[in-house]
Amino acid sequence: MTTVRQDFGEVGRRCLEVLVRRIELHSDGTGSALVPAERIVRASTGRPDRRRKRLT
Repeated sequence: MTTVRQDFGEVGRRCLEVLVRRIELHSDGTGSALVPAERIVRASTGRPDRRRKRLT
């Protein structure tokens, strides 16, 4: 299984920055903030080993 890791502290900081900016500028528009993510490839990812004996 592959998953994604994000720094939730950074996500919170960016959200707060966007919120404060919207309040200060009296803006009701939308905004976005990109937070880097890291792809985590786990050992269970990939094609099964054909050499391994099947359980039947």
